[in-house]
Amino acid sequence: MAEPAVEKRVEIGASIADVSRASAAVAVKTRNRRGPPVLPVCLAAAGALTACGAADHPSRSSSYAENRRFALEHASAPELVAALDALEAWHAENETAAAGRLAPGREPAQLAELEDRLGAALPDELRALYTWHDGTLSRCDAFAGPAFMAYHCLLSLEQALEVRRRHGWLLGVPDTWLPLLYFEEEYFYVVLDHAGAGALPVFHRLVESDDVVAFTNLRTMVETFLEAARSGVWHPDDDARVDWPAVEAIRNRRNPGTSPPWAA
Repeated sequence: MAEPAVEKRVEIGASIADVSRASAAVAVKTRNRRGPPVLPVCLAAAGALTACGAADHPSRSSSYAENRRFALEHASAPELVAALDALEAWHAENETAAAGRLAPGREPAQLAELEDRLGAALPDELRALYTWHDGTLSRCDAFAGPAFMAYHCLLSLEQALEVRRRHGWLLGVPDTWLPLLYFEEEYFYVVLDHAGAGALPVFHRLVESDDVVAFTNLRTMVETFLEAARSGVWHPDDDARVDWPAVEAIRNRRNPGTSPPWAA
């Protein structure tokens, strides 16, 4: 006789999951408090929630090797830092919410300790990022935190490790993922399987959509928003001053072979 279904109600961050379980593992979805079901997770027969779909993540696909090759070909830590400096200066000139809100950079010894906790070496681009500035002075929580690129808050490495631990299993991403920017249930991140290289492709994930490679690497991502800012088609604090089709045209030109991270 089949085991009767058992109704469970599980609190998951800002979401609530209504779970029906029989004896076999089943897929379930969470219901976001602001909208329809969005987040796929799995409930094992033993009753433990586990991630779904990590084995099917695009970083496991054959095409990802080409994305990695492009990331390395366009890698330049000095040019990344130059673009970051220019974008920080633009924030200051335009008195955005992120102006003056970036935290001091990490020392090499501090990065080494955090790499031990990660279990992987950071690529050159991320070492350059975190020695430049280690995220924002305030925490990036849901709607809180100043937007540095797109409408996303730049995570400190310490908070990235926290988000990685708390959210990764729900998203079905590889264990080696590292989030860089965050807004509510949306992430820009890298996968550290091939860490130690000069650069890695930047993925985008919104909980109700698929993971895509959105930027060739971190350098091209920063350069995309720097060009959009200087062109007057993007502003982090004012939706009325954002022309997303124009931003997408810049992203597509600077990041060939990638996919748009925002809905058309």
